[in-house]
Formats: sequence, C-alpha cells, structure tokens
Amino acid sequence: MINKNDLWRKVFDDDLEYILSNCRLDLKKISNKSLLFTGGAGFLGYYFYHVISKWNKENKKDNIFYTVLDNKILKKNSWITKTRNSQNIKFVFKDINSVSQKFIKNYDIIVHGASIASPSFYRKYPIETMKANIGGLWNILKSYESNDYKKNILKKLIFFSSSEVYGNPDKKNIPTKEDYVGNVSFTGPRACYDESKRFGETLVLNYSNIYRFNSVIIRPFNNYGPGMSLNDKRIIPDLMKNVLDNDNMTLFSNGAPKRTFCYIADSITTYIKAISRGKNLNAYNVGNSSPEISMKELTITIKDIARSLYDYKGKCIFKTNKDKEYLKDNPLRRKPCLKKTTKHLNFKSKVSLKKGLTNTLIYFNNQKKNK
Repeated sequence: MINKNDLWRKVFDDDLEYILSNCRLDLKKISNKSLLFTGGAGFLGYYFYHVISKWNKENKKDNIFYTVLDNKILKKNSWITKTRNSQNIKFVFKDINSVSQKFIKNYDIIVHGASIASPSFYRKYPIETMKANIGGLWNILKSYESNDYKKNILKKLIFFSSSEVYGNPDKKNIPTKEDYVGNVSFTGPRACYDESKRFGETLVLNYSNIYRFNSVIIRPFNNYGPGMSLNDKRIIPDLMKNVLDNDNMTLFSNGAPKRTFCYIADSITTYIKAISRGKNLNAYNVGNSSPEISMKELTITIKDIARSLYDYKGKCIFKTNKDKEYLKDNPLRRKPCLKKTTKHLNFKSKVSLKKGLTNTLIYFNNQKKNK
C-alpha cells in the first residue's frame, strides 16, 4: 500500500511515463532540434519541461535543445528555481516583446504559449494580455520577414490559441468544430483575450503563407491538472483551495454552465503530437468530448473525492458574485468536436475526469504541505 506522503510522487511518475509511452516516436522526430517555448514556465510548461528533461536523460544521442522563455508576470511556481538549466535545457527570463530577432531566429521549432489564460487575471491585466497575445506573437513573426526564405531555420510554429475564439456557440454548433466562425463579443470584459487570440490566428496563417514556414494552431478546451497554481482563479483550483483550507466549497454562480475537461497528461501528449504531426495551416481542438459536466456536478465530484482522500467535511455553497461582470459573456456550454484532432494526430484522451481530479487534488495538497 502506498503511503499518502508518496502519492504525489507516484502520480507524477505515472503521468510522465504515460506521456512518454504515447509520444516516443514523436519526440524522436523532433530530437536534435532546437525548441523555444514562450510562456513555458507556466501551467503547461510544468509537465512539458519534465517530459523533455526525462527524454533527454534517457536518450543522450537524441536530445531536444529546449529553451523556456517567460516573463514571470504571475510569479511562477518554485519548480523553476529547482530545475533550471539541466541536460540541454535552459530558462530565459525576459518578456517576449523585448527579445531580439536574432534570439528568436535561433530555433527550429517555436511554441508560442505566452499568455494570461485565467479570466480573472486577463480582466485584471487586459493590456498585458493583448501585448502577449498580439505584440509578443508579432515580435516572433516579424523576425521572419525576409524574401530569402532559405535562410530561415524555422521548421514549425505552434500557436496556442484558445477555445475562447468560438465565444458562446449556439446549440447546433456543439460539439464545436474547428471551422465554426464563432459568436464572440468584441467589447465585453473577456474581449481582450478572445479577440487577441482570433487576431493571432490570422497573423500566424498569413505570415506562414507569405514567408513560407509551417504553422499549426492549437485551441485548448479547459485543460487542468498538476502545474496549475492554487491561486489561479479558475474553477478547479478555486474549489480545491476551499478543500485544503477546510472551507466550504463556494461556487459564484448557479452551477448551470457546462464544460468538458482535459487532464494535463492527455493535453501534453496531444501538444507533442501536434508539434510532430500537425498539418501546416491547420487548427486543432484539444480537450475531451465527454463527460460534459455542469459546474454544480463538478463541485460535487470534487467534494466526494476530497471526502474519500482527506475526510473533507465541507459543503457546497452557491453564491452571487459581487462583481457584476464576473460571468458576462461566459459561455453556457463548451464542448469540442475532436474528429479532426483524432484523425490527424492519431491520439484520443484517455484519463478519466475522476482520476484527473484526484491526481490534481493530490498535487495541490503536496504543494501546500511543502511550501
């Protein structure tokens, strides 16, 4: 029987092995290449770093030369300082808007993930959000404004867009396909994020066409898991913070909106496959098509897991947020169509919601205990 103190180590090791077992051929394909991940010290970068690190240690002759670029605007987790600059991996702490074109042009593959993804934060930092999503991206793209295409070493640009580009889809467009044009407010409190991601896609596709480099667009649907901050201000960390603080679980809505959620091990696997297999000028939804769960059901599910793991005694409470714009333009449903992703990338998410939530709560508990 595993000691509760060792649970997180087992979860972490199992997740890394799961990703590697599904991605060895894909990692081999991008080995001996240089890869820049902007915003790579955040949530998604946490597992991405550890997967690349493990791969490099196990494959000395097939290393991936990996650089993380991050401005640390949201005060990233302590794992960064503990793991910096190992086996052909380095961290560069600069803003994407300020790095030189010479620096950018050193990489075979660029994954542009620098952004503020939490609604509470991008409403607080709308200018910074647009600067990262548009200005930072433009700084990357203008580095390749050259008629001498043969001098560009860039093999592929991966742009992290968002399911927010679809806005609040009508019923007939759920599950939502990649060719859906969206139903988006361009002046609401979420517009700085939604519209900058839409414009970002336009920039990427046009630069890719004109300056002849391959590009792939990723549209994540509610990814979650270890690597998130407990103060992230998204629903899963918020509810789990309530649990670990021994407070009642508070939901600032009636709990009716529905979502599907994709665990980090599945999402990272899909992103690696998009780098390796994604087709030029294509966009891919990344998420889960089931179960589609209401926020009330999600709250109850987390409560039951917490009760089983830690004998949690709290209740579920539903309140109205004092911030009148808290839920403005918030989609009632968000559910991806994954047919194209499954066909092109040859992968479908496998981790159940219950297992993913259990792993995430174990991670947060470990983080809190080791502060």
